[in-house]
Amino acid sequence: MKCSNNHLFSFIILYMLFNYSCRFYQLSKWFYCLLYNVKPFV
Repeated sequence: MKCSNNHLFSFIILYMLFNYSCRFYQLSKWFYCLLYNVKPFV
């Protein structure tokens, strides 16, 4: 029981990390797009 619970916990952490990295990637991509669009005006 303890082992499976620990496994589930690590799986949740991995899932959260993956979700966070995906979100961070989208945010950085959006930020890069914004900078690229603003560049000609600067």
